[in-house]
Order: sequence, then C-alpha cells, then structure tokens
Amino acid sequence: MEILFITEDVSLKIPSDETNRIDTIPAGKIDVEKIEKYSAVVVDAKNPETKKIVKSIRQQQSDVIALKPVFIFSPEEIEDVELQCLSDEKINHGELLGIISHVDKISRLMSTLKEFKPENFQISVMLRILRFLYTRSIQLKPMILPTYRYGYIYPFVASQFPDDEDFRIYEILVRMEQEGLLIGNFHDRVHLCNRCRSAFMNFREICPSCKSANLSVENVIHHFLCGYTSQESKFIHGEQLICPKCNKILRHIGMDYEKPSSIFICHSCQETFQEPLVECFCFHCTNRTPVDETISWDIKTYEITPAGVNCAIHGIMFSFAEFLRTQLDLVEYNNFKKMVALEIERTKRYKRESSVGFFQIMNFQEIYLRVGERKNEIGLEMARIIKEALRKTDVITVLNESTFLILFLETPSASSKIALSRIKNSIENLLINNLSTPEKKFLPEISVNTAGVEEFSLSNLFPE
Repeated sequence: MEILFITEDVSLKIPSDETNRIDTIPAGKIDVEKIEKYSAVVVDAKNPETKKIVKSIRQQQSDVIALKPVFIFSPEEIEDVELQCLSDEKINHGELLGIISHVDKISRLMSTLKEFKPENFQISVMLRILRFLYTRSIQLKPMILPTYRYGYIYPFVASQFPDDEDFRIYEILVRMEQEGLLIGNFHDRVHLCNRCRSAFMNFREICPSCKSANLSVENVIHHFLCGYTSQESKFIHGEQLICPKCNKILRHIGMDYEKPSSIFICHSCQETFQEPLVECFCFHCTNRTPVDETISWDIKTYEITPAGVNCAIHGIMFSFAEFLRTQLDLVEYNNFKKMVALEIERTKRYKRESSVGFFQIMNFQEIYLRVGERKNEIGLEMARIIKEALRKTDVITVLNESTFLILFLETPSASSKIALSRIKNSIENLLINNLSTPEKKFLPEISVNTAGVEEFSLSNLFPE
C-alpha cells in the first residue's frame, strides 16, 4: 500500500514497513490530480493550506480521487468542524500505519462502485454524496458553524458547491430525501430570513406605533386609596413613592399599593403599551420581517437508504423497484425464497403446479438517461402495467433496480410465461412511444423467463 504524506516539515520522518510505503511531499509541490495511484493521503495539520488541500481533493471530478481516504496528521484535537468532516480521521505519529485497516475498508467498498457518467451536475453531486456515505458507512450530520449563513453546515456537501451557491445544499438534500435515497431525522429547527435565508437574525420587541426598538419596561403601580394606576416612574420622588393624584406616600406594597403588571414605553414616540410587536432584523441583508413570516426550516441528520446504496453502487438515480413499491406489496428476497420453498412442499403434497418467473430490463441505464424529468410518470405507468397483469395471490420481489421475480401460485410455467409476455409487450410499447425520437426509434431490451417452482434457482431463470 502506498500512502502520500503532505507536509512542509522536512524533519518529520514517518517510518514505512515492508508492505506499506510512505511518500512525503511538500504542499507546494502537490498535484491533486496525480494522487490517484496512492491508496490514501495524509495531510499535516500544521500546514495553513490543509483545509484547502482536502477540499481540492473532495472537489475532483474523478470519484477515485474525490473519495480517496484522507487523514489529518495532528497531535492535537482538530477544532475546525469542516476539516473534521471532510477528512476520515485524525491521526498522530504513532498511529500512521494503524490506518491501514481503515483504508482497506474504504477501498473495498469503493471497488464495488460501477462506472457511471451522470447526465448533469446535480446528478453528479447526488451520486458523490451517496458514494461518500456508502464507502464510509456514516451518516450525514449537520455541524454548527456561526459564520455560515444557515448556522449549520454539511461540510462534504458544501465542498461540492461554490461558496455563493450554498443554498443549493439544502435543495439537493430535500430532493434526495423525496426520492428515497436518504432518510432524514430531525436535528434542530432554525428560522431564516424570508429574503436571503440567513439564520443570523435579531429577534426584538418594537413599538406597535412607530416600529422603534427603543423600548423600556416599567412596573405598573395601582394605589389602593385613590385608585390611581400608572407607570412606576410617575410615582418616584427621590427615594419615596408618592401618588401623583392624591400626593399620599406609598410605604408598604400589598397594603398601600400593588404592582399588577408591567408596561412598555417607547422612547421614540412616547407611546405606552402592554404587548409589543416582535420582529426579526436580518444582519445579512437588513431585512425586517414579522416573526410569523420567517422561514421555519428543519435541520436533519441524514442516512443512506437501501435505494440510496443501490444508486451509490450502480450509479442509477432511477430505481424501478421504488415505483413498484408504490403499487404492490413487495417482499424481501430472503422471504421470497422461503415462500418458494414452502410452495415446493405444497405442490408435492397436492400434485399442483406453480411457477417462478423473472423480468429484467437489460438497457435500464439507457432508459434512465432518456426519461429525464418524466421518470415519475413513466415509472408509475410501468408499475401500473405490472400490477394489472398480476393476481392478488402472486408474490413479487425485487433483485435490483431493473429486475424482479414473481411467484405464480398454482400456475404452470407455460401460463406464467404468457402473463410475463403481456407485461413485456406493454412495457416495450410504453418505452418505444415515450423514448423514441423522430431521428431514432428506441429499442427496449427486456428479457423474461419462467421455470417450475421446483426448478427455481437464479441460474435456471437468467440466461447465460
């Protein structure tokens, strides 16, 4: 294993061993695009450019570089929350060769990723987020950062966007949750300016008449003897309280007077009132807005879903299985195999025939690239076709984003093949009609097959 150590301290020597070699290079001579050959990168935290180097790695177009294991070499704790989240771990001198197992785990998961070329920048970022979470087996956690517009930041996601497009971070996370790639768990709620969406706001009381914040609060005094009620400052004469109406001295609270409430006084227009208005003043854009007109936004901790893992591995952002789940009661594959085993025993006992069929869209990635924004419409129509062709007693499971299996109870293989052929023909027509262009007819590649339930195995169903 080859590890690249980036440091300006030429006196710092890190020992290698027979199987792990460590190359040292100054930060000024590093070419981020040429670190692909290394299994991991270690950056010395003493370098003032450390965060810039790590960010540049995470921003590379190549996933091989952007997802590279990166460690921060520091004997002290790292206080920079962005650097903490962009790197994989902090290590010190004695732990350098101890990162090997961590690197191996990340590298093993990275080796399962299929090559995929996203159709646009947003899809590229979504895929990068999923692959980072998948290869690290971590959650996407918000970190408090007072200098950041929203007060919270997701450092890895933020590293994928220019600084002036930070609003896109939340847009993309919302989309990924809506599409079932991430599941969000409540972390906190923030109130944002309705003009610039900054969380850096001052909540303050203002005068209902002139909207000034120059207010003070005084107690209200009620004189029992004459019934006069007014603000406390009108009763104060030196160290005594004297009623302005009857000139009596108020000595004992509860006997001579009471303080039933308080009152606000505006020093700009001299208005008095008991309930001030509350507004928010945005320090970012100077916008003033009532509290109930601010944007309430939930900050969440995100974790990758099974559909997200599937997308991370295969690079597919359009999972047919998710549309099937909206129309049918899918069973997990392990449960499907158990049901097949029970059906085999039942058919032996009662001398009846059941069968298992499979349906696979071979050129699913090409379909994904063509459907674009119509994926929901076409995906739901495909799911509807399958639902209408099946009986309530048929059992369906999904192997991946484009392949599913069906257990046809008390249906011979020849009959189940007819049902699958009908599904195939309907979906082919749907895709041809919707994905063909005047210049070129789209040709779906769909494969179906069936076998008797007693012959069930993936090798029997899938063509060579």
